[in-house]
Amino acid sequence: MRLVPSPAVPDYRQLCSKLQQLRLDAAHMSCAWLNDQYLSLQETRDSPAGSGMALLLNSVWWLDVSGSIPGVPPGSYKVSWVMDVTHAHLDKLTLTAEAVPVHAKHQQQQQQDGAEPAASAATSAAAASEAVAAQADKQQGKVEVQQRWRPALQRLQQQCRMQGAAWGVVSGGVLSVSEYSTVQLRCSNTDSTFKQNVRWAMVELVPVKLQQQHQQQLPHVASHRNRVWRPPAQHAGRQG
Repeated sequence: MRLVPSPAVPDYRQLCSKLQQLRLDAAHMSCAWLNDQYLSLQETRDSPAGSGMALLLNSVWWLDVSGSIPGVPPGSYKVSWVMDVTHAHLDKLTLTAEAVPVHAKHQQQQQQDGAEPAASAATSAAAASEAVAAQADKQQGKVEVQQRWRPALQRLQQQCRMQGAAWGVVSGGVLSVSEYSTVQLRCSNTDSTFKQNVRWAMVELVPVKLQQQHQQQLPHVASHRNRVWRPPAQHAGRQG
C-alpha cells in the first residue's frame, strides 16, 4: 500500500502554541519573602490571571519574583509581565529570561540514573558518582540563551493613571528560542531602595513574527513597549 501525502500538512508548532498558552499564573510564581507580611498571594476581583489570584507586594527591600514555563516551542517571543504599578514605589525593574533546552534535562536524568548503582559501591565508586552528579548539575544549568532588560516604569504609571486602569504590561523585549526549552523568567530589583504597592497577575510569552521582532528591537520602539493591559478580545478589536 502506498501512502499518499496530505495536501494540507498542519503546522504542529502553531497548533501547540494555540493549544498551550505560554503563560505563568501568579498562583504558580515563586518569590522571596512570601509570608503575608511582605508579600502575599491573594484572590482579587480584577486580576487578569485565570486563577483570579494576584501576588501583592506590601513592602520589601529585596524583590525577586520568578517562575518557569516548560515545553516552549522554537520561535521568537515577547516577554510580557502583567503588573499593577499604578501606585508603586518602584521606578525600575530587571527582567530576565533564560531558555534551557529540554534535552539538557534528559541528559541530567540519564546521568543520575547511571550514577545510582555506583552510589552503593565502595568509596572510589562514590567519588565517581559525585563527579557524575557535578557534571549533571552543570548540564542542568546549561542555558541556550539569556536575555536581560531594565524597563522604566514611570511612563506606564502615567498611562494607567490617565486611563483609569490598574493593570499594565511591562515588556522586556524579544526572546528567541531555537529548540524546545523550559523558559525561566525573573522580575527583580535588589538595590537599596524601598519597594511598595506592586501586584503581579501573570507573565506571558507572546509569539512574534520576524518583522515584528525587528520592530521590537528598534530603540524608539523599545522605549514604548510598556502599555496598559486590555483583555485579549478588546485588544484585538483595537488592533483591527
